Amino acid sequence: MAVSVSVMRVKRHTTTSSFVIDGVITLPIALYGFLVFPDVPATTKAFYLTEEQERLLLYERLKSDHDVDRHPLSWGLVKKVLGHWRWYACSLLFAVSGETESFSSNNLMGQWLSLIGDYSVEQVDYYPSGVTAFGIASTLICATWTDYARVRWPVLLYMSFCCTAAAVCILIWASPTAVKSLAYYLAGASYSGQATTFAWANQICADDNQERAVVLASMTCGTM
Repeated sequence: MAVSVSVMRVKRHTTTSSFVIDGVITLPIALYGFLVFPDVPATTKAFYLTEEQERLLLYERLKSDHDVDRHPLSWGLVKKVLGHWRWYACSLLFAVSGETESFSSNNLMGQWLSLIGDYSVEQVDYYPSGVTAFGIASTLICATWTDYARVRWPVLLYMSFCCTAAAVCILIWASPTAVKSLAYYLAGASYSGQATTFAWANQICADDNQERAVVLASMTCGTM
């Protein structure tokens, strides 16, 4: 009993330390973004844009004949958003695709390795990082390709294939350990839908700035 209590205290201390370290790392990044990001061209007050001509140039470069006038928030906006299919389709799409990221976000591979009991603590911590690594590679490659080809849906097919194949291998409990490990890594492809889905939503709602903002915010909240 005393050993169990000691182990629990060590784990709790380790978890607390991890949150503190993450917070310390995040603060300078947040401060950097607050100070350096220039805001939108029409309202920027960035200190490194010293000349008014520079600010005007930024604004003029992004002006378009297709700009949509901005209007204040109103019930009319709510009716407009709820009356179109785009809010429903995009929010549902990312809510479903975002849930497939649970392979990595919930560290399912780490839990599985712990259940097996044949791996050290270090291995249980390190091996699942391959899921994130494959996810990063998939996201970069897919985002680059889809921006070049201007086609979004093939990336979602790729993600669906990888996640389905991974789920089948994991659910067949008799599968060899190597196959299941490969399946968990393959499931990292679920991250590739993030950049593609948001880019697609931006294209779909390009004609209405307010509706696009609501749709993108809803997509973000849909995975919470």
